[in-house]
Amino acid sequence: MRWLLERGGPVGRFSQSVAVVVPAGAGLADLERALRAVIGHHVMLRARLEDDGGWRLVVPPPGGAVAGLVRRVDAVGVDAAGLEGLAAQEQAAAAGRLDPAAGVMVQASWLDRGAGQAGLLVMVVHHLVVDGVSWRVLLPDLASAWAAVAAGRPVVLDPVGTSFRRWSQLLAAAAGHEQTAGELGWWQR
Repeated sequence: MRWLLERGGPVGRFSQSVAVVVPAGAGLADLERALRAVIGHHVMLRARLEDDGGWRLVVPPPGGAVAGLVRRVDAVGVDAAGLEGLAAQEQAAAAGRLDPAAGVMVQASWLDRGAGQAGLLVMVVHHLVVDGVSWRVLLPDLASAWAAVAAGRPVVLDPVGTSFRRWSQLLAAAAGHEQTAGELGWWQR
């Protein structure tokens, strides 16, 4: 994060993405509800980047509106090759809609292949709030949220493990240890 901010601030497109299969019969409102549950559960996905003389991430309380979270894209009749190209196009478009200063850290595009057909959800998350390890938590939570929404049940997700706040506190404390300070040259290289 510091490296990114030292180079002039966050580039909106600095993100990671995944595409997951959306079961046949899904609807836009249900997809949004499942994704909003995950965002409500994982505080960093709601973060906003502020510069008040120094960059910091601020996390608003859950429940705020996330405008345009999931965009529906008509993919009826699109073959596998066309679907791959459309997914890449939508990934780029979703990355372009990210705006860390406005708290827009997550965007998604649902490639709707029509009734009776499984679609794709292309999910893009700003790299300030996600990394490769995060996806191993977020994707199962999204699947659980979807299962609950599809069954008409309330979404109840497993408790969050180590929070980002706690992790960063532990990391800062470790940076002050003599052994860690001795490794500074290696890390800088």
